[in-house]
Amino acid sequence: MPKRQFASDNHAPIVREVIEQILRANTNHAPAYGEDQITRNAKLEIARFLGRGNGDTDNIQFVPTGTGANVLCLSSFCQTWEAVLCHELSHMNTDECAAPELTGHLKLLPLTGDFGKIDLNHAASIMNRVHGIHGVKPTVISVTQVTELGTVYSLEELAAIRDFADEHNLKLHIDGARLFNALITLGIDAPTFIKHIRPDALSLGGTKIGGMICEAAYLFDYPQENELIPEYLRKQMAQLVSKGRFISAQWLGLLRDDVALRYAAKANAMAELLENKIAEADVRILQKREANSLFVELWPDEAETLLEKGWLFYNFLEPRQYRLMTSWDTEESDIDEFIEDIKPITAARTI
Repeated sequence: MPKRQFASDNHAPIVREVIEQILRANTNHAPAYGEDQITRNAKLEIARFLGRGNGDTDNIQFVPTGTGANVLCLSSFCQTWEAVLCHELSHMNTDECAAPELTGHLKLLPLTGDFGKIDLNHAASIMNRVHGIHGVKPTVISVTQVTELGTVYSLEELAAIRDFADEHNLKLHIDGARLFNALITLGIDAPTFIKHIRPDALSLGGTKIGGMICEAAYLFDYPQENELIPEYLRKQMAQLVSKGRFISAQWLGLLRDDVALRYAAKANAMAELLENKIAEADVRILQKREANSLFVELWPDEAETLLEKGWLFYNFLEPRQYRLMTSWDTEESDIDEFIEDIKPITAARTI
């Protein structure tokens, strides 16, 4: 089996910089449950990265899973009779096993939209159906950046969603499991992104770019009278880790010296290279690549042959649509090896 795959950036190992920070944290005793200095430093690092200043750290919660970050963000704004607008293909709607509904006690209202992006006309029609206490009350609109189809919202598209949220008195949540890759695609830094979009909550993902259990929930300008709500919710959701310094230490490894951004740039560049080379193998690319994933058409027998050769990748949504994803550690040699294996397979097509 090849040592590096194209199934998911979750398959990749932990980056060296994260391991070094974990080892530095692994000395002596430290207060548990996030009361340690390493966690305080990591919160400051995230606030700096997002351009929020040194004092805006009270509502940063470190959690081990992306699902936990999403549910924590959404639940902080929603009562049990309230709902979240999201794309029908969003991770929270398709891949979180009803965690928002079961754990967060909220309802998801799926929206259509091409390329994994929310159609605001559909969102408006949902808002127009709200009829008092007989139906749920939409409270949050959630945007996935990068989307599940590998596309990236432009700043203009996100600004339109922000305007829609303001018009309808909704909070705006960003599921940023791959936000670092999106920032590279957009060619902007995080403070510009935050200033332009003004999200109310952000799920910031570190696992996919080289962390281990490395996610954060950030609630922007959360009301002071409610500041303990996210902490209680985190405990109830079983997302509060006792030895929290080993989660927060990872963020020091990812954010200092722009480590995560550099690895995201590499992953995106490798996806671009894969896109260019796979076209030579007579493989149809199904949509424009915008970050570190590529969606291609393969016949089932072709995919099966590649799987037999040891390659791992996912069939995604459609019968012949397969996702190939690069990671922080993908090398050109991995792409060359994959292309070498796929070329004779596609060359043998009879139709």
